[in-house]
Amino acid sequence: MIKSNLKTKATSLVLAIMMILAIMPIVAMNANAATFTARTTAPSTNESYFYSSNPFYQAGYGMPNCTAYAYGRAWELLGKKPDLSLGNAENWWRYNNGYPQSYASGQTPKLGAVVCWSGGPYSGQGHVAIVEKIDGSNVYVSESAWNGFNFKYGRTVASITNEGYNFQGYIYIGDWTSSGQTTTTQSSDSSNPYPAPTRNIYVTPGSEPFLKGEDVKYVQWGLNKLGYDCGTVDGIYGWGTENAVKAFQRANGLEVDGIFGPKSLSKMKEKLNPPVATYTIKYNANGGSGAPAQQTKTHGITLSLSSTTPTRSGYSFLGWSTSSTATSASYSKGSNFTTNANTTLYAVWKANAATTYHKITYNANGGSVSPSSHTVASGSKPTLPTPSRSGYDFKGWYTSKSGGSQVTNSTTITKSMTLYARWAAKQQTAIIINVSSSYNPGTDVTIRYWAGFSIPLGARVTILDSAVDPADGVRAYKVNYQGNIGWVCYNYLRLE
Repeated sequence: MIKSNLKTKATSLVLAIMMILAIMPIVAMNANAATFTARTTAPSTNESYFYSSNPFYQAGYGMPNCTAYAYGRAWELLGKKPDLSLGNAENWWRYNNGYPQSYASGQTPKLGAVVCWSGGPYSGQGHVAIVEKIDGSNVYVSESAWNGFNFKYGRTVASITNEGYNFQGYIYIGDWTSSGQTTTTQSSDSSNPYPAPTRNIYVTPGSEPFLKGEDVKYVQWGLNKLGYDCGTVDGIYGWGTENAVKAFQRANGLEVDGIFGPKSLSKMKEKLNPPVATYTIKYNANGGSGAPAQQTKTHGITLSLSSTTPTRSGYSFLGWSTSSTATSASYSKGSNFTTNANTTLYAVWKANAATTYHKITYNANGGSVSPSSHTVASGSKPTLPTPSRSGYDFKGWYTSKSGGSQVTNSTTITKSMTLYARWAAKQQTAIIINVSSSYNPGTDVTIRYWAGFSIPLGARVTILDSAVDPADGVRAYKVNYQGNIGWVCYNYLRLE
């Protein structure tokens, strides 16, 4: 069950956490958050981001808990404590986007971003997770759940939203580039080296002393960056800075009072960080089916096209083109796309060559076989049936009754043909059971019985043939014993 972390009556709890953090020793963390690696396995209990140093864990609300995990994962990615809410999951979005804003936020997924939902089917206290992988329209997260699972990787933002949560957006705690490098986006202006003001800044009555501080440098740096010259960035809010602020206010439709407050700060952030254009990349199967879901491309950022392959009966997929009539592809699946414009990509197809089929007819040649024929695609290999014939062993299929070439399951078929079964009579064996008498028919008998060699009692002989003596009607067998060939009367042997 997914549920938020801290109970709504958390005011005193948050104060207690702050007191704990104020007196506890700060545990040194890895400050290198340069390389983004998706977390697909649960953190161990000795990873202090998630356990011993985690404020939710310290307050008794550790994992399984979505906020405890997301806070620890953000800490792990940044290499320092994140400026994220210590309240319920549904409060994270509002906390981040308050004044001053902690991190940039938006509706476009980015690696490492915190995903925020409000409401939900369980306690109605929202859910948070971390973006680990983006594949087209599928955004995969890692997460934990209050009184539910300790860790899970692989669910998508869409599937969680479909459970009844209200998707709010993404908090961009970092900006991981394609090379794996990251630069912080804390505050709305990552290039301003000074902290944004959290107070109203103005020229104090009586002219002296002027307000001073690093936040004044933020204002001065921003004014100079935008072309409102206030002189040296010295951290002193004097007359020159105030005049520049008034000029900035006047140019942007604000009240011209020289006081740099929340409205002036918001407008400065807006001007220093104009919205980045995004473009929709759509896919058209162009006569086929299974086109990838559309993707969103950010201006100036290379997009990896979807790796999904559409299908079309009788055609081979060559790639993508911006023209629906193209015969060659401009882009392959998964390739880089750099065009900064809304674009529809059309599948490029090549018709497969027509398939030729050949008929194979089977002649059992005295036996029986099923099926009696079947068709085979040209250039493919057949699956040949096995015929049967009483008293005979099957020796293979041949292109003629005698002679010819043998055809097997490994033969490539290039034409129609009739195949003939080749047989060999089964060889029977017998055991000699009587050697005490001899039998010598008259010279008018055409069957000759053995002479010139002996066969010991109990020896095994191979039956080569049999016949009945026309003189007396006695059956004799032509046998092979150790290379010697002769005839033996039926009562001298026992057939096996």
